[in-house]
Amino acid sequence: MAHGWAVAGFVIAGASDGVDGFIARLFNQQSALGAYLDPMADKLLLVSKANTAVQIVLAAVVLGELAFAVRIDPLRPALILLSRVLTVASAAAYLVAWLRHMSGYGESSNPDI
Repeated sequence: MAHGWAVAGFVIAGASDGVDGFIARLFNQQSALGAYLDPMADKLLLVSKANTAVQIVLAAVVLGELAFAVRIDPLRPALILLSRVLTVASAAAYLVAWLRHMSGYGESSNPDI
């Protein structure tokens, strides 16, 4: 049941991002906050998809190893490492984006943008 809620949340996040973008383009509305948050939301969804896929494959490999009493040694550690790398990369990207935003780096002096 928990997986159903996770999938539902992911679908709602993706749909709301698409609707938000459509409405902003339709009414030609932009904001500094939206320009900051939208790319972050997109990155989160993409990294989340990749990380979720890796974790699902890892779970299948572990369950397969346990069910069939076989070891797939090169694959299992590689999937664990990839999952770690994706998680750390995601955290680092958000930290950099947040630090840039908080420091004002790259922001325009024009308040209309």
